[in-house]
Amino acid sequence: MLDYAGMAKDGIAELARALSGPLEVEAREGYRDAAVIGQGIGEYARKWAERAKKVVRSEADRARCGEIAECLGGYGGGGVDERRRMARKAKALLGALGSAQAKAAARPRKRPAAGAESAGLEESFARGRTARLAWAKRLAKLGIETNRDLLYHFPRDYVTLKRVAELEEGERAAVVVTTGPREELVVGVRRGYRLMRYALQVRDDSGEALLTSFARVPSRGARSWAVGSSPLALNYAEGTRLLIEGTARRSGPEVEILYGGSERLDGDEHLKPGALIPLYPLTEGVYQGQVRPVVRRLVGSLPERLPDSLPRSLRSRYKLLDLRRALRDIHWPESAKARDGARRRLAFEELLMLQVALAQQKSEMQAPGSGISMQPRGDVVALLEEILPFSLTRAQQRVLAEIVGDMSSSTPMYRLLQGDVGSGKTVVAAGALMVAIQNGYQGALMAPTELLAEQHYLVLSRLLEPLGVKAELLTGSLGGGERRRCYERIASGEAQVVVGTHALIQEGVEFHRLGLVIVDEQHRFGVRQRAGLRTKGPRADMLVMTATPIPRTLALTAYGDLEISVLDEMPPGRTPVKTEWLPLKRQEQAYEFVRAQVAGGRQVYVVCPLIEESESLQAQAAVKLAEQLQEEVFPELRVGLLHGQMAVREKDAAMEAFRTGKTEVLTATTVIEVGVDVPNATTMLILNAERFGLAQLHQLRGRVGRGEHESHCLLLSDGKYDPSGRMRPEGEESGEHTWEHTRRRLRVLLETSDGFAIAEEDLLLRGPGEFYGTRQHGLPDLRLARMAREMGVLEEAREAAFWLIGEDPKLEAAEHAELRERVAALRVRMRSAAG
Repeated sequence: MLDYAGMAKDGIAELARALSGPLEVEAREGYRDAAVIGQGIGEYARKWAERAKKVVRSEADRARCGEIAECLGGYGGGGVDERRRMARKAKALLGALGSAQAKAAARPRKRPAAGAESAGLEESFARGRTARLAWAKRLAKLGIETNRDLLYHFPRDYVTLKRVAELEEGERAAVVVTTGPREELVVGVRRGYRLMRYALQVRDDSGEALLTSFARVPSRGARSWAVGSSPLALNYAEGTRLLIEGTARRSGPEVEILYGGSERLDGDEHLKPGALIPLYPLTEGVYQGQVRPVVRRLVGSLPERLPDSLPRSLRSRYKLLDLRRALRDIHWPESAKARDGARRRLAFEELLMLQVALAQQKSEMQAPGSGISMQPRGDVVALLEEILPFSLTRAQQRVLAEIVGDMSSSTPMYRLLQGDVGSGKTVVAAGALMVAIQNGYQGALMAPTELLAEQHYLVLSRLLEPLGVKAELLTGSLGGGERRRCYERIASGEAQVVVGTHALIQEGVEFHRLGLVIVDEQHRFGVRQRAGLRTKGPRADMLVMTATPIPRTLALTAYGDLEISVLDEMPPGRTPVKTEWLPLKRQEQAYEFVRAQVAGGRQVYVVCPLIEESESLQAQAAVKLAEQLQEEVFPELRVGLLHGQMAVREKDAAMEAFRTGKTEVLTATTVIEVGVDVPNATTMLILNAERFGLAQLHQLRGRVGRGEHESHCLLLSDGKYDPSGRMRPEGEESGEHTWEHTRRRLRVLLETSDGFAIAEEDLLLRGPGEFYGTRQHGLPDLRLARMAREMGVLEEAREAAFWLIGEDPKLEAAEHAELRERVAALRVRMRSAAG
């Protein structure tokens, strides 16, 4: 846990917390004896007891501290159950610590005279406790509770350490200086606060500079005190040695440094020019000058032989640093080369844990002989082309061959099929279903929405009924009697193909002989839902599909236990969609374009601005927009409405009216993102396009361009989001939600229609944790391995993982002990997420 500084002053509560913290971490991480870096719980408890005996006042408490240390002394040698018992007993003893002192404190005492020294000390100690508790809460926001958390709180960036004379105009850098005189100036007064300018003279052996900062200081209250006592106020005595960073401004020989952070240096701390100074992710009330010295001391105190999850043989094979060196060089690298070596090692470690877990999972799920061998009766491609009005693309033929090969084997199929909008995944799914039916098995296809399920049902029924295949649709909106009859047809095997929503996994749905499970738009389902359908046929093959392309980097990470097939060719007849951005002030021009399209016999989608709060609010907004379009904008046209809160019959009626041309303009929410196919619809108008993600925008655009006519996608947004970058918005930009971040998203959509290129860019913009809800897999929070930028490392880690599992499937070798424990803990998380 964090240092003992101030423990004597803080008393029994702080004392107990110093040991209970690691024990809580042990409980969270499965009692692996890994809560304290560089030493086991037993050794930590012994040292804790030595210090604690100097703090507690009663003999009973001193004896209790010794008993706690003795209780945990054999922690490292025990199994999980034994460690759990030891930890619980130690926590019970900790709870009793100080009970005698508390009773004594509860007795009536003579009140000290006003101003007595003891009262002043108690008040001082109370303030200290409050400050430290507040500090702990702020650190917790960053996910920091233990020394290990601090070691793995990696810098977000670095600045180069320079001398004052070397600073260039506009450069962000760091310098080590000695402080001189300080002054402060009120530069503005507003209602309730003052705008302050603080200036501090600083110098090193090469020259002088003026360090400046600005702050809004409330006229009164705790916030005013907090600003005045923060590093921002530059309130350092003359002669203080500081490490400061900021942006340089030069005017002739004069140098000004706009304050970016500061840290007091001890006399024996020597930093060399050219070194990289870490900049850490922070939160309100936490400063670089607080985090850096703590991490520096922690890194400096690491033992020479630090337990390493990567065995020596693996480090040697892939030329990786040992853990101690990597941690030192990620936090305080002497050069960019040292930093990059540390990043590679630590990213490799992150990815290896995940890849080993996936490799073990794949090995267990796909044990030879545990699946169903389903041999095709004849040429599946030829059979499909007999009932289709077109020939399959080369990509469809290749992917079908991969799937049929899997199904023919007695090893269970676990395959991810991904392809861009309109690449023909449903036809491939039909081919796989035919193989299952030829072998006397049923197939099930689960879709995330009733609209998409209905679309699949219509297409599959049309394809398979000429072959005598009976398809069934099961959704949540079926009435009681019809639902019961549907269940009976599924249980008897009369229903050979069952298409539905999550209603497929509900209690009461029993399949006669389920051999193939297909999950469409897989990223819209939770892990539990996908696993739930698999339990309906424990030996069934599984095919998961997505029309939202997944970057190879993410696919290897989130779906590393699945084989991957890609439909990378579009069927003939798909017309390119022309994409254009317009500012909202030209909205009327967009509406004129809609009128022209309808006059030419075409149809148009108008997508309602996205409202994140709730589907109900989104539905209300769509209703209001449809009314406005019908009454004020297009009174001469027939405007329809489709949103997720409508009853199934209403949705069906709205879609049927649009398919048949009775409705010319369809106002909709993102419910049309997938599963809607109207070839005569040639224009997609998206209002407030800046509110949508890249993947959503690409999916919406994919609803048009499905026929022979030229198609268009019009993106409307506020002028400040102009993707050309011609307009520079006023105001400060910060974090991920900047104008440029949004402009970049829209610019990508204008520049390419390649779904995989768009997905790679989306991954870069959003990061792996948020991309397609991968957090639901129970996957680790990848701190360094931003997969789009670590592709080479990912490939190496995957290769290493499958090599390791091939050599030692259960990681039983002695050198794999540390790796085995960490992978086991990760797999527990993944199983928990999967239910």
